[in-house]
Amino acid sequence: LEHAPLLRVMLVKAGPRHSRVIYSMHHIVGDGWSLEILKKELAHYYHRWKENRGDDLQPLAVQYKDFAVWHNDQVGDGPGKAYQDHPSYAFWRKKLTHGVPILQLPRSAAAQKEDIAGAGYRHYLDNSVKEKLLELAAANQTSLFTVMFAFYLLVLRRYTSQQEIVSSIINAGRTREEISPVIGFFVNSLVFTVQIDDHEPLDAFVKRIHTDVMDLFHHQDFPLEPVFRDMGVPYPEIPVSFNMANVLEDTSFSEIDAPE
Repeated sequence: LEHAPLLRVMLVKAGPRHSRVIYSMHHIVGDGWSLEILKKELAHYYHRWKENRGDDLQPLAVQYKDFAVWHNDQVGDGPGKAYQDHPSYAFWRKKLTHGVPILQLPRSAAAQKEDIAGAGYRHYLDNSVKEKLLELAAANQTSLFTVMFAFYLLVLRRYTSQQEIVSSIINAGRTREEISPVIGFFVNSLVFTVQIDDHEPLDAFVKRIHTDVMDLFHHQDFPLEPVFRDMGVPYPEIPVSFNMANVLEDTSFSEIDAPE
Protein backbone atom coordinates (compact mmCIF):
# COMPACT_ATOMS: atom_id res chain seq x y z
CA LEU A 1 0.00 0.00 0.00
CA GLU A 2 2.99 2.31 0.42
CA HIS A 3 3.91 2.08 -3.25
CA ALA A 4 1.71 3.57 -5.97
CA PRO A 5 0.04 2.79 -8.24
CA LEU A 6 -2.42 0.42 -6.56
CA LEU A 7 -3.93 -0.31 -9.99
CA ARG A 8 -1.50 -1.26 -12.75
CA VAL A 9 -2.42 -1.78 -16.40
CA MET A 10 -0.29 -3.10 -19.24
CA LEU A 11 -1.10 -3.60 -22.93
CA VAL A 12 0.80 -6.52 -24.44
CA LYS A 13 0.89 -6.65 -28.22
CA ALA A 14 0.81 -10.36 -29.07
CA GLY A 15 0.45 -9.99 -32.84
CA PRO A 16 -0.52 -7.60 -35.64
CA ARG A 17 -4.20 -7.79 -34.67
CA HIS A 18 -4.03 -9.37 -31.24
CA SER A 19 -3.31 -7.65 -27.92
CA ARG A 20 -3.88 -8.45 -24.27
CA VAL A 21 -4.86 -6.01 -21.56
CA ILE A 22 -3.34 -7.13 -18.26
CA TYR A 23 -4.21 -5.39 -15.02
CA SER A 24 -3.74 -6.01 -11.34
CA MET A 25 -4.87 -4.16 -8.26
CA HIS A 26 -4.51 -4.39 -4.52
CA HIS A 27 -7.54 -6.17 -3.07
CA ILE A 28 -8.35 -3.15 -0.91
CA VAL A 29 -9.01 -1.20 -4.13
CA GLY A 30 -11.57 -3.58 -5.61
CA ASP A 31 -13.25 -6.96 -5.29
CA GLY A 32 -14.33 -9.56 -7.85
CA TRP A 33 -17.47 -7.57 -8.67
CA SER A 34 -15.25 -4.54 -9.31
CA LEU A 35 -13.17 -6.47 -11.82
CA GLU A 36 -16.30 -7.22 -13.82
CA ILE A 37 -17.22 -3.51 -13.78
CA LEU A 38 -13.73 -2.65 -14.97
CA LYS A 39 -13.85 -5.18 -17.81
CA LYS A 40 -17.34 -4.14 -18.90
CA GLU A 41 -16.58 -0.43 -18.93
CA LEU A 42 -13.22 -0.91 -20.63
CA ALA A 43 -14.92 -2.90 -23.40
CA HIS A 44 -17.63 -0.24 -23.61
CA TYR A 45 -15.11 2.56 -24.07
CA TYR A 46 -13.15 0.51 -26.59
CA HIS A 47 -16.27 0.02 -28.73
CA ARG A 48 -17.08 3.72 -28.52
CA TRP A 49 -13.53 4.69 -29.50
CA LYS A 50 -13.43 2.21 -32.39
CA GLU A 51 -16.67 3.68 -33.76
CA ASN A 52 -15.49 7.27 -33.23
CA ARG A 53 -18.24 7.97 -30.71
CA GLY A 54 -17.95 9.97 -27.52
CA ASP A 55 -18.43 9.03 -23.90
CA ASP A 56 -22.00 8.14 -22.94
CA LEU A 57 -21.58 6.63 -19.47
CA GLN A 58 -23.39 8.55 -16.76
CA PRO A 59 -21.33 9.85 -13.81
CA LEU A 60 -21.60 7.77 -10.64
CA ALA A 61 -24.19 8.93 -8.15
CA VAL A 62 -21.88 7.99 -5.27
CA GLN A 63 -18.25 7.00 -4.85
CA TYR A 64 -16.62 4.55 -2.50
CA LYS A 65 -15.69 7.31 -0.06
CA ASP A 66 -19.41 8.17 0.19
CA PHE A 67 -20.19 4.55 1.00
CA ALA A 68 -17.41 4.47 3.61
CA VAL A 69 -18.81 7.53 5.41
CA TRP A 70 -22.36 6.13 5.24
CA HIS A 71 -21.28 2.68 6.45
CA ASN A 72 -19.28 4.03 9.37
CA ASP A 73 -22.27 6.10 10.39
CA GLN A 74 -24.61 3.10 10.11
CA VAL A 75 -22.51 0.88 12.34
CA GLY A 76 -22.15 3.59 14.97
CA ASP A 77 -18.63 4.69 14.21
CA GLY A 78 -19.63 8.30 13.80
CA PRO A 79 -19.51 11.15 16.34
CA GLY A 80 -21.66 10.50 19.40
CA LYS A 81 -22.65 7.00 18.31
CA ALA A 82 -21.87 3.56 19.73
CA TYR A 83 -21.75 0.47 17.53
CA GLN A 84 -23.27 -1.55 20.41
CA ASP A 85 -26.56 0.28 19.76
CA HIS A 86 -26.84 -1.11 16.24
CA PRO A 87 -29.50 -3.87 16.03
CA SER A 88 -27.11 -6.11 14.09
CA TYR A 89 -24.65 -5.99 16.99
CA ALA A 90 -27.18 -7.72 19.28
CA PHE A 91 -27.91 -10.27 16.56
CA TRP A 92 -24.26 -11.26 16.15
CA ARG A 93 -23.57 -11.29 19.90
CA LYS A 94 -26.43 -13.76 20.36
CA LYS A 95 -25.39 -15.76 17.31
CA LEU A 96 -21.80 -16.09 18.49
CA THR A 97 -22.51 -16.47 22.24
CA HIS A 98 -21.06 -19.97 22.37
CA GLY A 99 -18.12 -19.13 20.16
CA VAL A 100 -17.16 -20.69 16.84
CA PRO A 101 -16.51 -24.44 16.56
CA ILE A 102 -13.18 -25.68 15.27
CA LEU A 103 -13.54 -27.54 12.00
CA GLN A 104 -11.36 -30.65 12.10
CA LEU A 105 -10.59 -31.26 8.46
CA PRO A 106 -8.64 -34.43 7.65
CA ARG A 107 -5.00 -33.68 6.99
CA SER A 108 -1.70 -35.45 6.78
CA ALA A 109 -0.10 -36.00 10.17
CA ALA A 110 3.26 -35.31 8.55
CA ALA A 111 2.20 -31.92 7.20
CA GLN A 112 4.04 -28.94 8.60
CA LYS A 113 2.19 -25.83 9.69
CA GLU A 114 4.59 -23.74 7.63
CA ASP A 115 3.79 -25.72 4.50
CA ILE A 116 1.38 -23.53 2.56
CA ALA A 117 1.44 -25.48 -0.69
CA GLY A 118 -2.01 -25.85 -2.14
CA ALA A 119 -3.82 -27.04 -5.21
CA GLY A 120 -6.80 -26.13 -7.32
CA TYR A 121 -9.53 -28.43 -8.57
CA ARG A 122 -12.11 -27.55 -11.18
CA HIS A 123 -15.15 -29.62 -11.97
CA TYR A 124 -18.00 -28.85 -14.33
CA LEU A 125 -21.60 -29.92 -13.78
CA ASP A 126 -23.61 -30.69 -16.88
CA ASN A 127 -26.92 -28.97 -17.57
CA SER A 128 -29.01 -31.92 -16.38
CA VAL A 129 -27.50 -31.66 -12.88
CA LYS A 130 -27.93 -27.89 -12.92
CA GLU A 131 -31.60 -28.25 -13.86
CA LYS A 132 -32.19 -30.70 -11.00
CA LEU A 133 -30.56 -28.28 -8.56
CA LEU A 134 -32.76 -25.46 -9.83
CA GLU A 135 -35.83 -27.68 -9.47
CA LEU A 136 -34.87 -28.46 -5.87
CA ALA A 137 -34.42 -24.76 -5.18
CA ALA A 138 -37.80 -23.91 -6.71
CA ALA A 139 -39.56 -26.70 -4.80
CA ASN A 140 -38.25 -25.26 -1.54
CA GLN A 141 -38.79 -21.62 -2.52
CA THR A 142 -35.13 -20.76 -2.24
CA SER A 143 -32.16 -19.96 -4.46
CA LEU A 144 -29.50 -22.01 -6.20
CA PHE A 145 -27.01 -20.45 -3.78
CA THR A 146 -28.82 -21.93 -0.78
CA VAL A 147 -29.08 -25.39 -2.34
CA MET A 148 -25.38 -25.45 -3.26
CA PHE A 149 -24.42 -24.17 0.18
CA ALA A 150 -26.57 -26.82 1.88
CA PHE A 151 -24.84 -29.59 -0.07
CA TYR A 152 -21.48 -28.01 0.73
CA LEU A 153 -22.27 -28.18 4.45
CA LEU A 154 -23.31 -31.84 4.13
CA VAL A 155 -19.99 -32.60 2.42
CA LEU A 156 -18.14 -30.94 5.32
CA ARG A 157 -20.22 -33.06 7.72
CA ARG A 158 -19.09 -36.20 5.91
CA TYR A 159 -15.41 -35.24 5.79
CA THR A 160 -15.14 -34.03 9.39
CA SER A 161 -17.65 -36.36 11.14
CA GLN A 162 -18.71 -33.28 13.13
CA GLN A 163 -22.33 -32.41 13.70
CA GLU A 164 -21.61 -28.74 14.32
CA ILE A 165 -20.18 -27.22 11.16
CA VAL A 166 -18.72 -23.77 10.60
CA SER A 167 -18.01 -22.03 7.32
CA SER A 168 -17.64 -18.47 6.21
CA ILE A 169 -19.79 -17.07 3.42
CA ILE A 170 -18.18 -14.57 1.08
CA ASN A 171 -20.83 -11.92 0.52
CA ALA A 172 -20.75 -9.21 -2.15
CA GLY A 173 -21.83 -6.60 0.40
CA ARG A 174 -23.60 -4.48 -2.22
CA THR A 175 -26.94 -4.12 -0.53
CA ARG A 176 -27.85 -0.77 -2.09
CA GLU A 177 -28.56 -0.28 -5.78
CA GLU A 178 -26.56 2.92 -6.12
CA ILE A 179 -23.27 1.16 -5.24
CA SER A 180 -23.70 -1.62 -7.82
CA PRO A 181 -21.61 0.23 -10.47
CA VAL A 182 -18.94 1.42 -8.01
CA ILE A 183 -15.43 -0.04 -8.00
CA GLY A 184 -14.34 -0.69 -4.42
CA PHE A 185 -13.94 -3.30 -1.70
CA PHE A 186 -17.43 -4.14 -0.47
CA VAL A 187 -16.94 -7.85 0.27
CA ASN A 188 -17.76 -9.07 3.75
CA SER A 189 -17.09 -12.49 5.28
CA LEU A 190 -19.99 -13.86 7.34
CA VAL A 191 -19.57 -16.59 9.97
CA PHE A 192 -22.11 -19.38 9.54
CA THR A 193 -22.57 -22.22 12.03
CA VAL A 194 -25.10 -25.05 11.88
CA GLN A 195 -26.01 -28.25 13.70
CA ILE A 196 -26.56 -31.12 11.27
CA ASP A 197 -28.92 -33.97 12.08
CA ASP A 198 -28.26 -36.96 9.85
CA HIS A 199 -31.91 -38.00 10.11
CA GLU A 200 -33.33 -34.66 8.98
CA PRO A 201 -35.00 -34.84 5.53
CA LEU A 202 -33.14 -32.99 2.80
CA ASP A 203 -36.02 -30.62 2.04
CA ALA A 204 -36.27 -29.64 5.70
CA PHE A 205 -32.52 -29.08 5.89
CA VAL A 206 -32.52 -26.88 2.78
CA LYS A 207 -35.40 -24.80 4.18
CA ARG A 208 -33.59 -24.40 7.51
CA ILE A 209 -30.42 -23.28 5.76
CA HIS A 210 -32.50 -20.83 3.72
CA THR A 211 -33.91 -19.26 6.90
CA ASP A 212 -30.49 -19.03 8.57
CA VAL A 213 -28.83 -17.57 5.47
CA MET A 214 -31.55 -14.93 5.10
CA ASP A 215 -31.03 -13.96 8.75
CA LEU A 216 -27.31 -13.54 8.16
CA PHE A 217 -27.80 -11.53 4.98
CA HIS A 218 -30.16 -9.19 6.81
CA HIS A 219 -27.25 -8.32 9.12
CA GLN A 220 -24.45 -8.62 6.58
CA ASP A 221 -23.37 -4.95 6.67
CA PHE A 222 -22.21 -5.07 10.27
CA PRO A 223 -18.48 -5.88 10.72
CA LEU A 224 -17.73 -8.78 13.06
CA GLU A 225 -14.38 -7.49 14.33
CA PRO A 226 -15.86 -5.32 17.13
CA VAL A 227 -18.17 -8.18 18.17
CA PHE A 228 -15.29 -10.60 18.70
CA ARG A 229 -13.25 -7.85 20.33
CA ASP A 230 -15.99 -7.19 22.87
CA MET A 231 -16.30 -10.93 23.49
CA GLY A 232 -12.60 -11.00 24.33
CA VAL A 233 -11.74 -13.58 21.69
CA PRO A 234 -9.57 -13.29 18.58
CA TYR A 235 -11.21 -13.29 15.18
CA PRO A 236 -11.59 -17.00 14.40
CA GLU A 237 -9.52 -18.73 11.76
CA ILE A 238 -12.14 -20.54 9.69
CA PRO A 239 -10.47 -22.94 7.25
CA VAL A 240 -13.30 -23.09 4.70
CA SER A 241 -15.36 -20.53 2.83
CA PHE A 242 -18.23 -20.73 0.39
CA ASN A 243 -18.41 -18.30 -2.48
CA MET A 244 -20.86 -18.43 -5.36
CA ALA A 245 -19.73 -15.99 -8.01
CA ASN A 246 -22.42 -15.15 -10.53
CA VAL A 247 -19.99 -13.97 -13.17
CA LEU A 248 -20.50 -14.33 -16.89
CA GLU A 249 -17.45 -14.35 -19.15
CA ASP A 250 -17.24 -11.05 -21.00
CA THR A 251 -16.29 -11.67 -24.62
CA SER A 252 -16.55 -8.02 -25.67
CA PHE A 253 -12.89 -7.84 -26.63
CA SER A 254 -12.43 -11.29 -28.15
CA GLU A 255 -15.37 -10.85 -30.52
CA ILE A 256 -14.23 -7.66 -32.19
CA ASP A 257 -11.45 -6.93 -34.63
CA ALA A 258 -8.79 -4.48 -33.70
CA PRO A 259 -8.76 -1.32 -35.82
CA GLU A 260 -6.31 -1.19 -38.68
